[in-house]
Amino acid sequence: MGRQSAISILLVIVLLAIALFSAERVPLIERFTNTSCGFCPPCGVMVDTLDIRWGDQLAVVEVHCNWPSSSDPYYVHAPLDNQARWNHYAISGVPSVSLDGYKLPSWSSAATMVGSLIGSYAPLDLTIIPGDNIHIRVEVEEPLPGSNNRLFVAIVEDSLYFPSAPNGEIWASNVLRKLLPSSNGQLVDLSGVGSQNFTFPLELHSAWDTDHLKIIAWVQNMAGPVSAYNIHNAKVEGWRLDGYHHSFTTSRAKDFSAPGETAEFRASISNIGSLDDTYSVWVESEVPAGWMVRAEYGATPFDSTAIFLGSLENAQFDVFIVPSTSRGQGRVRLLLQSVGDTTGAVDTLMFTVMNGGDLLYIAGEAATIDIPTFHALFADNGVDFHEWHISADGALPDFSDAPYSAIVWHEGFNLSTSLSVQDRSSIRDYLEGGGKMLITSASWGRTIGGVFDFYYSVLGAITDGVESSPTSVMGTYGGTEFTGFSADLGGLLAEGMTVTAPSRAILRLSSGKTCGLTRITDGGGKLVYVSFRLEDIATSAGLNDFWGRVEDFWGGFDVPEREMPSEKALVRTFPNPFNTALSIDIELAKPDNITVEAFDISGRLVESIYSGTVSANTTRVQWDAGNLPSGIFLIRVSGRDFSEQVKTILIK
Repeated sequence: MGRQSAISILLVIVLLAIALFSAERVPLIERFTNTSCGFCPPCGVMVDTLDIRWGDQLAVVEVHCNWPSSSDPYYVHAPLDNQARWNHYAISGVPSVSLDGYKLPSWSSAATMVGSLIGSYAPLDLTIIPGDNIHIRVEVEEPLPGSNNRLFVAIVEDSLYFPSAPNGEIWASNVLRKLLPSSNGQLVDLSGVGSQNFTFPLELHSAWDTDHLKIIAWVQNMAGPVSAYNIHNAKVEGWRLDGYHHSFTTSRAKDFSAPGETAEFRASISNIGSLDDTYSVWVESEVPAGWMVRAEYGATPFDSTAIFLGSLENAQFDVFIVPSTSRGQGRVRLLLQSVGDTTGAVDTLMFTVMNGGDLLYIAGEAATIDIPTFHALFADNGVDFHEWHISADGALPDFSDAPYSAIVWHEGFNLSTSLSVQDRSSIRDYLEGGGKMLITSASWGRTIGGVFDFYYSVLGAITDGVESSPTSVMGTYGGTEFTGFSADLGGLLAEGMTVTAPSRAILRLSSGKTCGLTRITDGGGKLVYVSFRLEDIATSAGLNDFWGRVEDFWGGFDVPEREMPSEKALVRTFPNPFNTALSIDIELAKPDNITVEAFDISGRLVESIYSGTVSANTTRVQWDAGNLPSGIFLIRVSGRDFSEQVKTILIK
């Protein structure tokens, strides 16, 4: 064998060894933002999309600057750690992004640059062992120069909720909560091959939710220029505790759903303990007659099941609830018990679907202590109601088509939170669709009074300052349902307003300022808005008098026509979207000869699924779409004198 051939073989062996045994790169994205930065949300969408796509192959840390607003709650929580990161890169404007220590000239370029870095060669590897103390092992595979290489360990948190975020980013992910051992990191010597071990004690902050914590570690040459890559490698690890520990969570547990529409929920179980475990999971439900409930694990329906998860593994469960024509509220509980944990504790997630009725009561974040006042008011007046507590149930979904005759929005006194864009849009559309609404708040004039399109155009008001101690409220305007009304307020804070047509002024404070209006929208909606806290009316008699006048203005309770289902047939499908197997439930008022057909989005008949006579009540038909490509399909059910169709989505 010649010398040249021997060298070539040796080179191949070396390259194979590098390919087989070298560390794989996990790039680090640092996103610099602020909750008052109106230009930042698109950058957030891009980074979140990359995070979801690449998972643990990509590390993300969201750093919050103190401009344009120094009151950004995520900056305030960890000011020194946030400052250290933006000072290193000399960040002077947001949004900005650094990728593996390289301060990008344009944040949007990260989307195309990340892919070439993921899984590429890295000169060192990192291992994270979570617990009460965070253990980090740095495995140097190639000596590296530099006297200022530093190890950083970041505690980041997902699913942080800030409903009044000025820029509309109400959910935040990968937010920097703490740097270990400090904002300066830990000096490491990379001049020789081998392992180095570090242990950093961590005291959990009371504001952190351990179900949503992650640990991100990286080694960075802090002397390197920010115009080039200078992070040697990074690592992402979930939060894990010694022994048997798990988290059982859902991002959403409540929803509205009209008859035949499917409300879908997802629950996640994560084994965050150091030991493998098996979990028993089962379903319990309390729903009105005719409602359908279905739980799935891995697309397989179950009433009860058992799953095994290794340490740091996770799984998801899907819950589908389909209301029928029976109005009301349905509750489904998903229960979980660890086999390894001998305490016998059972975790429960409750999913609630509301299918309409007389009244929806929305309690704002500042309304918690006064909620019983409204419960008593509704009970005194025989009002059937469902409720949504923003502080407990989270942000409202679009409720413009919520199947309720009326909505009461009880905000109380809350200067820290303004209405989201979604909330304002839902209120406007609900009223334009013929809904009836009562809004009571002593703070909206200050928190949303400057939103011209809403406060002026939808409510018909202009804010007129604060009254610190009004003693009473009076219906001194003639010709309204509230003429002659009078009640003591007890000298508590309220707001004044100037009313603009077509709204009508109805109430005054003892100071003389207007504090209430009514409005009838072009779509027939009926609004009552008062700029004081209704619960401040001193007596229950006064409160009941006011409520009776509200009902007189509304004309009682009647659900808008758009919410009522067909009297002849109700068709619902689940799951939706589905993967090959679709269940079609048909609820008939009387026996009929029906056909069930599937059409593609262009209207072409794809398959005749069923033809025959079915009885009254509910019949289930199964469709196997395994031979069809992903897409949107219309399921049409036809009888002697009806035809109903439902849109479904096939995802493979």
